[in-house]
Amino acid sequence: MYNIKTAWQHSDSFTSNNLAMLEKQLLCDVTLVGKHSTDPIKCHKFILVSRSSVFEAMLCGPLAETNDVINISDIEESILKSFVRSLYSNCVEITAETALHLMYAAKKYDVLGLQTKCRSFLDIEMSAINVCTVLDQAIAFDNMDFQKMCLKLITRQSKDVLETESFVEISRSALKAILMCDNFGTSECELFNGCKRWAKHACKSSGRSETDSDIRDVLGKELIDLIRFPAMAAKEFSENVTKISLLCQSDIIDVFRAISTQKTVSSFKSEPRISLTMECLFIRCETFANDRGGDFASTVSPQINGKGNNLSFSVSDDCALSGVAMCLPVHDGSTKATLEIFEDCLTVHKTTVTLNFNGDTYEVIKIKQNIPLVKGKLYTIKVLNNGQIIFRCKE
Repeated sequence: MYNIKTAWQHSDSFTSNNLAMLEKQLLCDVTLVGKHSTDPIKCHKFILVSRSSVFEAMLCGPLAETNDVINISDIEESILKSFVRSLYSNCVEITAETALHLMYAAKKYDVLGLQTKCRSFLDIEMSAINVCTVLDQAIAFDNMDFQKMCLKLITRQSKDVLETESFVEISRSALKAILMCDNFGTSECELFNGCKRWAKHACKSSGRSETDSDIRDVLGKELIDLIRFPAMAAKEFSENVTKISLLCQSDIIDVFRAISTQKTVSSFKSEPRISLTMECLFIRCETFANDRGGDFASTVSPQINGKGNNLSFSVSDDCALSGVAMCLPVHDGSTKATLEIFEDCLTVHKTTVTLNFNGDTYEVIKIKQNIPLVKGKLYTIKVLNNGQIIFRCKE
């Protein structure tokens, strides 16, 4: 018997009532069966059709399903459950492990809102810690846009990526994609040692020993040939490569010859990978004024939502933003300021910083995770000062 005082139907939210219908499996009229299903999802045609044009065609069109059980063999059951809950509630928990799986489901069933949420999550939350996980998904779903995005982050934060646990867990295809990059932010020796860690982890996971022979077999000729041994220093090659039985004697001799002569005399690529980790400070102005509040972007338009001071810019080549110079208070004390960075109209970074008076006009505020800047995109830095007067750029 229902308790009238706590009946779920008393909620003013149509969304929460619909979600309760799903959770309690009341009046369900269709069942979705995901990949490797052990717990089919009973739900309502009304909700599916109201949220997805694809489900509308499947359930209402001239070729509508006559069976009340729909097999969805290309989406894992756990992902399908999250997807269905998002249709009912418009809420979903997105992680690096599920983002592209959910995006695939959203694209398949034409749910634009969920696609946008997944894209926003990856734009903001993808980092050195989880980028390898996302890259594996991007390769599995043949999503070239996200593969490029992942590889761009990996080549800019290479050292951090190589030290993560997710790196040693990536697929062979993902490691191959990394080794095919012409850009990388660490030395070839460090990349090689990362590959060796990956191979040892693969040996351990498959129950194999971690001998030199096993490491060579796990890497295989395909991956070994992509390592640019001649780009190493002679000492690095001697201490890290020749001491293990990875290359044959003739290959070792050829690599040493290539290193000493700086000529292509081995079968391995000799050109060093280009490092993208050099930092440059771009100065917009060198003269500051303190006659009114503002910051280094105060005189630049356009404004976003009519608030704050903004600087809009684009880049001539792909690079990364690692910090922003923000003007400091004119007088003793401190002030809070909100720093927000947009790619086109999408927020890619937002934080609140404390700016302290120290006699200087500005301070470079470092960004925790470098923000990739793509050629052809419009970027806007918005600063909203919430306290005392700070210096501004003088035209």
